[in-house]
Amino acid sequence: MDNRRTVAVLDLWDGPEAAAGASVLAALDCARFRRVGLVLRGREAGARRNGALDATAMLPALKDAAFLEALLEALQRAGAGVLLPGSIEAAFAVARWRTSLARAGVAIPPAACETLALLAEHGILEACCRASLPVGKLADLSREPGALRAQGLHWPLLLLGAAGERRRAGDAWEALRGVEPLAARGRVCFAPFDPARLFEAALVLDERRGVLGASAVRVLADDERVRPWLAVTVENETLLAAASRLGVALGLLGPAHFLFQQEGAAFHALDAQPGFPLWIEATAAAGPHLVEIAVCQALGEEAAPAIAATPAGVLFSQTAEDFAFDPELSLTSDPGRKT
Repeated sequence: MDNRRTVAVLDLWDGPEAAAGASVLAALDCARFRRVGLVLRGREAGARRNGALDATAMLPALKDAAFLEALLEALQRAGAGVLLPGSIEAAFAVARWRTSLARAGVAIPPAACETLALLAEHGILEACCRASLPVGKLADLSREPGALRAQGLHWPLLLLGAAGERRRAGDAWEALRGVEPLAARGRVCFAPFDPARLFEAALVLDERRGVLGASAVRVLADDERVRPWLAVTVENETLLAAASRLGVALGLLGPAHFLFQQEGAAFHALDAQPGFPLWIEATAAAGPHLVEIAVCQALGEEAAPAIAATPAGVLFSQTAEDFAFDPELSLTSDPGRKT
């Protein structure tokens, strides 16, 4: 008899749009959890190690009218009691469908729906302004359309779109090219940044109990979308305190992650989004186990991590093992074939 708790993770996006889903799955202990990966049609799914899944299902795209029905059917077939987001976009979708999921008996981490709607539609700058938070060097491109051609602008620039989309621009041409796809989805803001001084933090936030678990990394290498492919955990109380203040001020709940740039002894916020970061596996290796804390939070159980934050020196490197998912092998024990 399989007494493991079944947890589903929505969105295992790989390739140029890689998100955290594969790392979330890999962070779950196979001895205690039956892990179900929910793949979205039209995505390149992969970047997971062999054995990181017990079952899979192929679903329509998030914006497809048939998505919710297909999601609920897959969760029922899998016997999943918990659903976790595998990407920022999935976090927004899970929050939107929270009522339907609850009726189906599927638990999700708490979500601050008003804040998520604001982040999804307008992005981090507007969210900070409405919460009366300092915005540092972030500027609204729609209000300063000529800013990218201004003399004396410091490069590279970080371009931030709605729903957590990012681009790095090394010059005006890259900036103009990067703004176009971001502007099609909403407001775009930008800030000069130094890739050598980037840090990320991840928290699980609870309305009643505050921060349930925390971790932070220094970004050692990233890509043109400013995603950390190589990172090492750091112990920095100032950084985690800044992330906690930002998360609480924005009203975020459940798993959330934050991008900061170090300025002397301080850390200036550049972005905040729901869900887990790419490097979430580092917390499974050294604790506190943020994915399992989020599962307990979704189920209303008390999580008691042995440590408050991840120790320094845990290295994360994005896996290069890719798998192709076959829609015909829905919810089977052999969901993919190595490519």
